[in-house]
Amino acid sequence: MVIAKHAVLTFLAVYSVLAEPVLGQIPQGYFTDVRNVSPNTGVASFDFAAFASADGLTLYFSDTRNNGLTPIPGNLGDEDMWMATRSSVDEVFSNLVNLGPGVNGPNADDVGSISSDGLTLYFGSNRSGNWDLYQATRSSTSEPFGNPETLGPGVNTVAVENVPRVSPDGLTMVYHVGLEGRADRDIWMASRSSPSEPFGNARSLDMNSDVEDWWPTISSDGLALITSDSYFRPLRPGGEGGLDIWVWTRNGPDEAFTQAMNPDVLWPGSELNSSRDAGYVYLSPDWPAIGSKIYFTGEVSAARGYGDVFQATWVPEPTTSGITFAIILLLTGCKRRRLPSSLELDFPNRWDGIRDHRFAQCCQSMLSNDN
Repeated sequence: MVIAKHAVLTFLAVYSVLAEPVLGQIPQGYFTDVRNVSPNTGVASFDFAAFASADGLTLYFSDTRNNGLTPIPGNLGDEDMWMATRSSVDEVFSNLVNLGPGVNGPNADDVGSISSDGLTLYFGSNRSGNWDLYQATRSSTSEPFGNPETLGPGVNTVAVENVPRVSPDGLTMVYHVGLEGRADRDIWMASRSSPSEPFGNARSLDMNSDVEDWWPTISSDGLALITSDSYFRPLRPGGEGGLDIWVWTRNGPDEAFTQAMNPDVLWPGSELNSSRDAGYVYLSPDWPAIGSKIYFTGEVSAARGYGDVFQATWVPEPTTSGITFAIILLLTGCKRRRLPSSLELDFPNRWDGIRDHRFAQCCQSMLSNDN
C-alpha cells in the first residue's frame, strides 16, 4: 500500500506512543530476531555475563578459563572482564579490549552493569577469597576504570554475592546470593537514596524457591524480573530442555512477584528458549520501547558446547483501542492531502485483537473510495 509521507509519519508517531504499556500492566509483545553478536575471539571461548551500554554500541562481558575452557588471548586471570564495540545495533561486536589490570585480577571478575553515564562499573569478584560486589570508576568514557572498591557491608557478607545489576537511576540493585559450592542461589535487592551513598536495605525477594535462581536483570519500572537456570541444576519445571530464561512479573513495585513463566509462553512469538542452553541474561534499560534488546549467553551448538552472546529485539503490541485510534488518524491524514513523495509501509505482522491483514484491507478499501 502506498500512502502519503505525512500519513506514514503520523501513524508511526501514534504507534510509538500507543505501543507503550499502561502503568501497572505487563507490556505485551515478543522478542524476535535472535542473532549471535559475540565478537570473534579467535578461540572457542565462553562469553557470559554480557550487557550493553545505553546506546547498544558497547558490549561488556566476562570470559573464563575455568572448567578447561580456552580463554581469550590476553586474559589476566581465571575470568576477565572485556569490552567490544560496534557502529550499529544490528552488527556483530568487534574491537576487543581487556578492561585492564585496574579491575581484572588474577582470580575471577564478572561484569554486572554500568551506570547510565558509563563512568561506574559494577561487578562481582572473588579477589578477596570470597565472592563480593565491587565498583570501579573513571573520569571519562575514554579512560580505563580505576582501582575497585567494595560496595560495603550493606550487601557483602560471608555468602557468595555476584552479578550486581544497578538501575539506570543508580538507586536499586538486584543480584544473586548463595553459599559457595551449593545450588541455592537466590535473588536479592538493595537500595539507596542517592548514587553517592552505599547500598543497604538488602533483602531476599519473596519469589525465591527451592530451584536455584541466578543472574537476575530487572526492568526499569521494577515490574519484570528476568533470571535463568543454573548450571548447578536442578532445572525449573516447564522449560524447553536446556538452561532456560524465566520471567517474573508484578503489578506494582511494592507487590510480590508472580510465579516464574517461560518468556516464550508469556510473550507468544518470542524465540529465547530452546533445547540448547540460554542464560546469563540482561534486559536493556529502555525496555519495553520498540527495538529494545535482551542479551544472553547461548549455546552455539550441542557439539561445540561453549557459549556466545546473543541478542533479541523487542516488538511491542499496541492495544486494540490504540490500533483503532491509529487507523482514524492515519486515514484522516491520508484524506487531507497527498505529497509528491510516497513511501511503502510494511505493517507489523502481529497485533492485539486486529491482525495486520484486516488493518491493511480496511485502509486500502477506504483509500480506494477516496480516490
